[in-house]
Amino acid sequence: MGATGVSPRMTFSSMGFDRSANKLYWAVEQNGSYVNNLYEVNTTTGAATLLGVIGGSVNNGEGYWTVGLDAPYAPSVLTAPQRVDSLTATPAEKGGMTVSLSWINPDSTVSGAPLTELDSVVVSTADSVVAVVTDAKPGKRSTATVSVLRSDRYRYHVVAYNKAGGSADRFVETFVGRDVPGKPVYAFADLYGSNKVSNVITWHSPQSGKNGGYYDRASLKYRLVRMNDMKTLADNLADSTFTDDDLPTLQRYQYAVYTENADGVGDSVLASFIVNGPAATIDTAYVADFNNEADAMLWTPFNANGDYSTFEWHKYSILDRYLYIYQAHETNYAADFLVSPPLEFTEGHAYDITVSACNSFAPYPEAFTVYTMGGNAPHGAIVGQALTDPITINHPDELRDYVFHLSAIPDDGKGTKEDKFASFIAVKCESDPAMQMLLVGGVKIVDITAKAIADGITDVNAAPNNRHGTVYSLTGSMVAKDSNSLRSMAPGVYIVDGKKVMVK
Repeated sequence: MGATGVSPRMTFSSMGFDRSANKLYWAVEQNGSYVNNLYEVNTTTGAATLLGVIGGSVNNGEGYWTVGLDAPYAPSVLTAPQRVDSLTATPAEKGGMTVSLSWINPDSTVSGAPLTELDSVVVSTADSVVAVVTDAKPGKRSTATVSVLRSDRYRYHVVAYNKAGGSADRFVETFVGRDVPGKPVYAFADLYGSNKVSNVITWHSPQSGKNGGYYDRASLKYRLVRMNDMKTLADNLADSTFTDDDLPTLQRYQYAVYTENADGVGDSVLASFIVNGPAATIDTAYVADFNNEADAMLWTPFNANGDYSTFEWHKYSILDRYLYIYQAHETNYAADFLVSPPLEFTEGHAYDITVSACNSFAPYPEAFTVYTMGGNAPHGAIVGQALTDPITINHPDELRDYVFHLSAIPDDGKGTKEDKFASFIAVKCESDPAMQMLLVGGVKIVDITAKAIADGITDVNAAPNNRHGTVYSLTGSMVAKDSNSLRSMAPGVYIVDGKKVMVK
């Protein structure tokens, strides 16, 4: 078939086939018409011919949305039986090569008159008759057991006959025999859970065969492939977990789990992705520009409340650039995180985290803050502490920088006082329901302790008025909101605007 010649509007539509006339009908709104038209579709060429408007006329512009379209069908002989009802097919247990069919025989004719007798009920597949029931009684249940020669999916047609002729067809499909394994379920990739750079992939065995049938679990094996480089990490694996500790670069990793057993190769599933590898170094600064795909793909959306709204990476045409965008839910408060890759922090150092963000529409302000995090898995991550209460913004389509402060990270008492360790931060959207979009253009993290050391110390007596930022101690604690008060502070070294300042 070819093109219909109709561009449908994205609303309700339906097709129905008239088996008596061998005609295909289509109820649909053409794009831009806002009227539900009825077409006949040529089953050879695909061309659609306009027949009229459902519920009105072409001239008056009326018409109703159509959610279901069907043409009643009846056999030509009104005294023939109605169709059988309640047809089921139950394959034999443990891959047996038989199937039990059950149905209720009709108790009336096509015209609605009581049916007094049945000559037979015939069960067939596409190419042959497989069972004939000769003792069927009107209105009573009948059964038939059918054997098959090979494991496969079968469609069984059941037709009731009397002296006037046959009923309309009723059919049922099922898999009979031994199936190959279906898809593994609940397949996830997680961080190793320690400082070791590894991914742990876990999954559960298939709930059924690939075609919905029985499969032999005793011979079930798995093959695990890392999709980044198509490397087979494990084959003929009996366990449903594997640790990948060969992560040479920081990237978004994804794995496919394939099944097989003694009856053949089964189905496969992609595990959830995980961003892992050697932690991104901050040194003095780490920058993620979400207009850059390589930067953006290292960040992970985490939908904490499980609704359909979450951060997604898109091109935003108004700003002509790519961003992470959170589209508001109609009824739920936002609880959605955009989580960093593993970042290398240093004990005893303080950090400034700058988020470039805006909202999309003036009447709808958005709210967000920054959190520490204990992981970055998209299916679940440990949420740490908020650095501030949510900040509400309302400057549509104008990215602005917002700075959050992470106080000096305490020494864990092991190693040195400046040990490095991997951890995570996240931008959390906390907008009200029924807002519009929170747009995040990028994140910058500055190690203000390291930067101050690199920049050297400024004598406040030599330049008393050129700094107006918040004042921090060397351990990252805020000691004053305005550096104008520096002269009155106790002598010592402080951090202002990421630089060391000495008060004498």
